[in-house]
Formats: sequence, structure tokens, C-alpha cells
Amino acid sequence: MADFRKWVLVLAVLAALVVPASAQVASCTVSSSNQPIRAEGLTEQVGQITLICTPTTGFTATTANFTAFFTTPVTNKIISGTTGTDVVLTNSTGSVSVAGTIGGSNSLIFNGVAVPATGDIFTISNVRVNANAVGTGGSVSVIMSASSPGNNVLFTGIPTAQVANVQTGLAFAIASGSSAVNPGPVSFTQCSAPNIKLVDLNFTEGFAASFKPWALENGTVTPPGTATQGTRIFARFSGIPGNVNIAVPEFLPASAGSLAAATAVLVGFDATAKGSSAPVTTPGSSVATPVSSSSAFFNAFSDGSSPANPAFLVPSGGTPVYEITGNNISTSAVDVVTMTVAIQITPGVAVTSTSAPPTVSGGFAPISTVSTPAPTSGTGSAPYPRFVDVANQNKTLFSVSACVTNLLFPFVTNQAGFDTGVALINTSLDNGTGTGTPFATTPQSGTCTVYYFGSMSSGAATPSPQTTPTIAAGQMYAFALSAGGVAGSTTSAAGFQGYLIARCNFQFAHGYAFVSDLGAQKLAHGYLALVIPDRGPTGGRLADPFNTAGAGSGEQLVR
Repeated sequence: MADFRKWVLVLAVLAALVVPASAQVASCTVSSSNQPIRAEGLTEQVGQITLICTPTTGFTATTANFTAFFTTPVTNKIISGTTGTDVVLTNSTGSVSVAGTIGGSNSLIFNGVAVPATGDIFTISNVRVNANAVGTGGSVSVIMSASSPGNNVLFTGIPTAQVANVQTGLAFAIASGSSAVNPGPVSFTQCSAPNIKLVDLNFTEGFAASFKPWALENGTVTPPGTATQGTRIFARFSGIPGNVNIAVPEFLPASAGSLAAATAVLVGFDATAKGSSAPVTTPGSSVATPVSSSSAFFNAFSDGSSPANPAFLVPSGGTPVYEITGNNISTSAVDVVTMTVAIQITPGVAVTSTSAPPTVSGGFAPISTVSTPAPTSGTGSAPYPRFVDVANQNKTLFSVSACVTNLLFPFVTNQAGFDTGVALINTSLDNGTGTGTPFATTPQSGTCTVYYFGSMSSGAATPSPQTTPTIAAGQMYAFALSAGGVAGSTTSAAGFQGYLIARCNFQFAHGYAFVSDLGAQKLAHGYLALVIPDRGPTGGRLADPFNTAGAGSGEQLVR
């Protein structure tokens, strides 16, 4: 800002010094439409600049060189040589058209502009600048100067105008709340595989018309063709575990639900790729083959209209990218574009970590690091528009929790002439084969690990955990302490007294213990194991389990 003020002050002083009262000159003023531009953008188009040159009596036609200095780097397309750009200066009738050349990182020069004896109005169009270098809340201004053979074309007053104000162009969020169609994040349990759930990703304009189809991104250039694509948006998935598939739809439907008027079209899975300098209405060649009609994904995005909205699997490391088509996008109101993603877990999926869950981020595309003028093809080429990569929100997308049941046996003994038998039962089979079944639960299977807490009659160390064979749905595994506990274990539970916790890798596990003297001749007692809800979000045992039970917990039947 200090440098900008210095330039303005210097130019104002020079203007006052070089203009004699009787000079026959064309005095020029500068103005501009001050429009919002995206803070994420590297090639944002600022407002048109208007130069009004008014002659004094006796002024004769001449040519002048105009220089436009901007308070952030110019990043226009190079169309000739190393400095020729697609910025144009035209007069009021269109008979004068001069291309701007790069005069420095922040300036454009228009050489040999014909200024008639009657004066004229000139317009500078299609200036693109690095808005990201300014930052949100900043502004971009232009400072004009002129030179001519007789120094008789000049700017009076303070020759500057604000051409743009920099605003955040996009807000990314996962839809949430009761009003959301597919709120997230979503949770799965391992034993629910295969399973598919939908999550909506919302891309909200930072200001009206932040999302532009190709025609608007192309701006005011004549002939058209500067923009290589319309506004694009992308979603980046991170930390996705194995045995998880993610699919996205081909079209983001309009609010009315008709795919014939899609708001955005899937164009590929590369957030750096540019378009083809033409409006996009159909998917690009980089899009993979849609998922099979026999896949569970096939109807995930169907809205009942024709044609259908097929699903595309996101390749490993791929980033789905959509281009705004212009349908149902307002130029006067803030729009929200919703990308629905389908998440499918399959058997074998790993439990996700609460400290590093699967995440998603969203932003503008194409992303680029080229912050200088560049051609659209060949060496050093870059797309127009292009954006910095700010998709670092890392919002939690889903979680996978273990399917477990924790069973507490409060007292077991194989001391003082007593023994304990333990039965572990997998009750996840309740759907049978006929109709009218009670619950239709998905059968599960898994092992149980038995943990011992107490002492041995011999004074030996407490047995290390023992793991049972796989217990199928509807089956039971039983063992006795006197026989050493779980068969095949490396340590023996004979002579143990204390309590047990059995952690079973399936839901709907239940347990029964039977304590008696050997042969059950004098005293016998049986009881059901207590069910402990699984560990809470901080990893510990829950103090109030019936209000805060973990997502993968077994059923809590006893308070």
C-alpha cells in the first residue's frame, strides 16, 4: 500500500509540473468498474478500464503510448512473442484496437494509440491479475500514464482507479443438519459390509457469479477463446482405507432435478487438467467407464429422469473434477452446487483411526503454481483461469468401527475344589430361511479373545490372553478353567480365580458361566455375562455406557 501511495503522489506531482496553462493537450481521466474477483485465482479478470481523453482548443491528432501499472502482477495469456497478450485497448468506434504487451511484472503497455483531434474514449479489456497475491479483503488498482511525441497527451489529477476487490470465491463443507438430504460424515461398522452410504459435499459461492461457465470466464475478449474452460470444482479424498470404493455421478443435476439441465458435468479425475476452449456439455475423454448396471452404485444417483445419471468409480488417488455449465447458475445470487458421493465398504475393510480418519477437501480447478503470464499451449503453458491449491480443509468423510461385543464374567474360579465352565455364543443368526423372521440380522462370525484378571493358586503369572477359533453365526464355543481355558493356548488357566473379559469380533455375542464344585455335587451357580459397550471416542471404557455407547458396540441388554 505504501508503494501504491508513492506512485500516486509522484504521478500527481508530475502532472502538475508538466502542464502549462496554455498547452494544447488532450487531458485524460481514468475510471473502472470495480468488481469482485476470487482470492484463490491466479488469472482473475478485473473490471474494464475507461480512459476519457478530452482535447483543449487547438489540439492536433497524435499517437500516444499508454502504460497501465497494477498493484498486483499481471497474468494474461501470451499470444505473440514473449510479451504480447490478449489484453486489448479499443476506441469508442472500434476503429482502434491495440494489443497490450507486458512491460514488467505489474504493467501493460499499449503503443501507438491514435488519439484524434476531437479526443476519444478508450477501453482496456480482459486484464487478468494474480488475486491470490493480494489476499482476501484486499483490492487491485490501476495507475495510468501516457507519453506522446509532444507530451500533449497526459493524465490530469490522480490517474488511478480501483479495478477489483478480492473476496473468497468458494466455501467448501460437508452437508450436515436435519435439512441436508445426505448429511455427513457417515459411519460404518466392519460387519455391515458390503454397504453403501451417500454424503453431500457443498460448494458455495463466496459471492454472486463466482462460479462461471466458459462464456463468462472468457470475459470480454473479441474474438472469444481466451478461457480454456469454465469454472471447475474438485473434491480430494485422503486416507481412504483399502476395500473402500468411492463413486461420483456424471452430472450434478439442476435444482429442479432434470439431468438435461445439469449445473455441472464430470470432466475427469485430474485437478490440474485444462479444458478445450469450448463450452462443456458432455464428459471429457479422461472420464473412465461408468460402473456396470449390475453394480450397487448404478442407481445411487438416479433422479428418475431420462437420461440416467450414471456413477463413475473414483480411481485410486483420483480427484473428481466438474465444470460449471451455466445451467441454473445465477449471476446475482449466491449459488450452492452439491456433489453427492457414494461410499461403499466391502468385506475386509480396516477400522479407521479417530486421529487420522478418511477426509475430503474441495476447491477450484484447474490448480496451478504458474503465477506469471503464460501461453495456453506449448512450453510453459497454463490454463485460463487457474487457481492455487487451497483444498486443505480435510473434513472427516466417514469412519469404520470394529464390530465387537465385550463380555464381562465378574467371577470365575478353579480354586478350593471349584471349577468354572464358560460358553461364548454367537447369536447373530436369527433370520432363518422362511418368512416372518424376527429381525433378519446379517450373520457374522469371528474369534473371541479371553483376557484374565486375577491370580493363580500356584502363584504363577496370570495367563496371557487366549483366542478361540472362529465362532460361526448360531454357534457356541465352550471351555473350562480346569482344562486350561481355551484349547490350544500356550498358557493354562488351570488354578485361576478372578474375572474374565471376552472381546468377540462380532456383534450379538453373549456369554454364560457355570460355577460348581467338581462334579457339581454340593454347590452350583450359573449367570449371564454382562455386555460392556465398546470403547468411547477417546479410547477408554465408558463411564456412562448406556448414554454414550460406541458405534460398533454389542447390544446392551442389562443395565
